[in-house]
Amino acid sequence: MKGKTLTVMGGLVALITLMSFGQNIDQHSTQPVDTVQSVATRPTTGKIGLGRMLAKKSQEAAQRANAVIPTASETLARIENEISTGKFPAGLYPPGFLDWLDKMGNQPIYVLAPFDPAFYALKPGDRANMAYLDAMFTMGSPTSESERGSDEGQHTAVITYGFFMSQYEVTQSEYLAVVGSNPSWFRSANGYTDDLNRPVENVTWLQASNYCYLLTQQERANGHIQSTWEYRLPTEAEWEYSARANSSVLYSQTDDSDSTTGNPGPWYPGDWQHSDVFPSSGVTDVYVKVSKTSGSGQSVFWDMNSCSDGNHILNFGPPPTDGLPHLLHWHGGSPIGLNSCNYGSSYFYTGSGALTVYGKGSGTSLRPYIIMLGQAGSTFPAFSFGNSIRGGDANFDTHYEYDASVGTVNVGSPTVAPLGITAVVGSYNDNGFGLFDIQGNVSEWCQDWYGSYGSGTVIDSKGPSSGSTRVIRGGSWTDQGVACRSAERSSLSQSSANSHVGFRVVLAPVVPEWKTAITTLPSQPTYGNYPVKGSGKDNLVFATHGWTLKLPLAFSPPDPAWVDGMSNSIAQFLTANSLATWQVHGYRWVQNSWTKSPMTALHNAKQEGEVLGTYIAAQGWTHVHLISHSAGAALIQAICQRIKAMSPTTTVQCTFLDPFVGTDYAGLTDYGLGADWADSYFSRDGLTGGEIWPLTEGVLDNAYNVDVTQLDPNKVGTTRFRSSASGQMETCYKTLSSHGWPVDFYANTVSGSVSSEYAGFGFPLSKEGGNWNYALANYTPGNSTPHLLGTADPTCTTDMQVTPPSYLNTVPNFSQWPTIESDTGTIQKYSDYLRLVTGSPAWLATVIQVTNPVNIVSFNAEFTSGSGAQGLLSVLWDAETIGTVDERVVGSSLQHYEFTFPNTSTNTTHVLGFRIDSFTNIQSTLLVTNVVLNQIGPSQPFSLAVTTSRTNGLIVHELSGEAGFTYGIQASQDLINWTNIVQLANTNGTVRFFDQSSTNYPIRFYRAVTP
Repeated sequence: MKGKTLTVMGGLVALITLMSFGQNIDQHSTQPVDTVQSVATRPTTGKIGLGRMLAKKSQEAAQRANAVIPTASETLARIENEISTGKFPAGLYPPGFLDWLDKMGNQPIYVLAPFDPAFYALKPGDRANMAYLDAMFTMGSPTSESERGSDEGQHTAVITYGFFMSQYEVTQSEYLAVVGSNPSWFRSANGYTDDLNRPVENVTWLQASNYCYLLTQQERANGHIQSTWEYRLPTEAEWEYSARANSSVLYSQTDDSDSTTGNPGPWYPGDWQHSDVFPSSGVTDVYVKVSKTSGSGQSVFWDMNSCSDGNHILNFGPPPTDGLPHLLHWHGGSPIGLNSCNYGSSYFYTGSGALTVYGKGSGTSLRPYIIMLGQAGSTFPAFSFGNSIRGGDANFDTHYEYDASVGTVNVGSPTVAPLGITAVVGSYNDNGFGLFDIQGNVSEWCQDWYGSYGSGTVIDSKGPSSGSTRVIRGGSWTDQGVACRSAERSSLSQSSANSHVGFRVVLAPVVPEWKTAITTLPSQPTYGNYPVKGSGKDNLVFATHGWTLKLPLAFSPPDPAWVDGMSNSIAQFLTANSLATWQVHGYRWVQNSWTKSPMTALHNAKQEGEVLGTYIAAQGWTHVHLISHSAGAALIQAICQRIKAMSPTTTVQCTFLDPFVGTDYAGLTDYGLGADWADSYFSRDGLTGGEIWPLTEGVLDNAYNVDVTQLDPNKVGTTRFRSSASGQMETCYKTLSSHGWPVDFYANTVSGSVSSEYAGFGFPLSKEGGNWNYALANYTPGNSTPHLLGTADPTCTTDMQVTPPSYLNTVPNFSQWPTIESDTGTIQKYSDYLRLVTGSPAWLATVIQVTNPVNIVSFNAEFTSGSGAQGLLSVLWDAETIGTVDERVVGSSLQHYEFTFPNTSTNTTHVLGFRIDSFTNIQSTLLVTNVVLNQIGPSQPFSLAVTTSRTNGLIVHELSGEAGFTYGIQASQDLINWTNIVQLANTNGTVRFFDQSSTNYPIRFYRAVTP
């Protein structure tokens, strides 16, 4: 559902930063001055809302009105001083800017304009003011939540699609811009001050829905949203998930004082030593999380033994001193109940049956602790900001504050006076998703009819199909605090309107995109241009390409033109050497190789190779020479094994050019297996994994391995840096080539454009090349130390290999995890496997809450259909088909499959789908088992930073990222052509490096890449 990383190859993530190398940086500071991360982060609390922003802008305008406006000449003098002292380079300023200041002379550089709040009005359909969310969460309130409604039963709610929730309630300005009228009560027509940044209210559900409809039509017409998306009111599930904002602690309290007076913590006003802040009854399972956060002084004990009534229930002993959270569990058959206690030390104490925390110490210093208490099954607080609502938290009737443990409190004596009117949206703090006023201000219409919740797990709930009232949520300026709870449900006739009901909108797919994808009939796979055996031809040379990246905006795959060039060159050689019985075929599998992931292309190649191998074997060739690049290695390997199985007397040679072995490295043992002889030519390059991830540099067990890096005329001498405990940079020099060089190397050996350093390798070591017998006699496949052509790099004493981290498997449980199924076909679910039988079609989607990082799914599958079935298994991750399995090709045996996702995911909700179709009238039956999700490559975002240090006059950069990976650094002057310049062995999280060639460029762009 989410895609925030740039996938370049096999899960490789790229980021870009730029730096002007003319800049003179302070040599004394050691802090990075600029950082660019690879992954965007979710909104956090602390944003300035629109209301507070308007007040801030107004204050700034007032301050500027009293300030002296500098003249252009004064500004120019300051800039010239900064340039002359080396603080900033002149190149930082726009062309002509300094000349413009000079011509302005003593004129002021700007003219004050009056502050206009209308300038800051929100605009309809502005997704900059929306938060993107997806969800699986516990909806409703726990039974311990005071004054809860009987209609708030807890259940698991699943939202299987990502959606945008507006950060603000729809304003009067937005409503007016779309509908052309303003029905709000709070405006000058009714005696109030006009402010179009207040929420629109006094709208019916029908009017709110009409606004959404008109906005949808407007945004579709101007091309801002696709026709498959719409603006609408939120469902109850969408609204409550958005309101809760992933908050997960039921009862909380903090002592952040550092004195013997027991000053109140930040979440509860007054002297919290004597406040009943936790449940007063019914507590039998108590979890207390104690964490020392700061402070020093005498030991503080958590002990009930000093209590005067002798009821010694809890004895936790000394608190932890390591600064880490510790969980302490007490279970009793009846609620905790103590009436008095000795206050000489810090205690957990229960007064009148309610658990209270005493924070008073007997010394001169009190150690602050964070204490969180909860009950089994109680996972969410009443509000996104905690378990109580007080004056200042939201716009509500503050005469009636609320605490979830005891109910309505402070009746009639508000700590903050109520406004008695709507506030400008964003006047209060946002929640953890960056949403403002979702509690209080105005109650908000939801899409659903009001009705009872479903039981168990509810997926994509839209409420009852009919009803008499519509749901409203969140409470308003006129409501008590209890009505602002996240779980509170109210309802109103859809034709009713009043001054305390408004709405906010969501932007969501009309139909979940994963569902559109899984319910769409896929095309039966087709395969490429098979070779047609010519008259008098006995021997075949077969050349093919590898994976091509499918970019989001590309409409057609790139042309692998080198295949034709290589084929033509070989054909010319055969003609020149009178090898008339030989035939050359350049094979293109463009559509199946054009994918977002090389693993998907690799799988497609295997299937295509099975079909091709069967076809070629039936033609009766004497000798077949198969040549491939990258992921095409899997294609020719499948051809080889099929030929040898059907026609054992056919001689087969496999030539692999920088072969992609797969993220599971299966190619290391598979490629060349069964061939009469195989050779592999590879180059070291940063793009496909380097040495730590030998995705194209691995030593094949069944081929003669040759490293051709040093023969590349465009090779680059890169510096290899590694993490250092001392913080000093330690370098090692490596030569890097490119992923495409082995193709050029082999083409050179066909045309004869070689030097003595080629040593007869390449095309000559083939039957048609003339040295087939020499190859078999002198070069044994599986050489663990590859044969190196050219001059080796000097030995690096400081080089260090890194060990990639391992990740825990995520194993779906199909019988317990939320699933959605087709109403056709036969679907049998078990804890660890599925059985699917086609029925126009049969599909199952499993909702997965990803906690461990994942970007790959593996499983075993076996078709058990009758003869003549032509089934197709499609595997989907959200709305992407990440792989297919063609029954015509793979047969009926149990086989292992592995597909990668476009992006790494963690702590998000996704849909994993399996669909089976039959393209004949014979049913296809499929068993899927051992489904596992895991991670290949880094699981965390990484960043590049420009530091203020220099080495030999060169600016030092710093990469921060997950340890255990080798990162490649590439540089560019135009963001189009990239050159590998540095390799970073990251062993502890950070690596510093410099660019030796940077002095020749006024500006350089950098990006870090890793598999």
